[in-house]
Amino acid sequence: MYCKICGTENDVTLYLQKGVQHLCTMCAQDTPKKVTKENFCKAFFNTTPDNVKRSILNEFYDDYRTSSCNLKEYIDACTMRE
Repeated sequence: MYCKICGTENDVTLYLQKGVQHLCTMCAQDTPKKVTKENFCKAFFNTTPDNVKRSILNEFYDDYRTSSCNLKEYIDACTMRE
């Protein structure tokens, strides 16, 4: 088992509240709680998962889950919203 963010195999635990991810202690401290894929899709694409091409949704959602951003920070970083 390895950390989904930094790749280390040391001190890795499954964190359900962080988006069901295996994280080391250090990355877990920097990673905020993640929203579900459905809630991510509603906020990021302004629609339901059924209306977004699965590969695109998965790419963005996986990137969000392995970031140290909360949802608002991630959306701001990926879009030109102000």
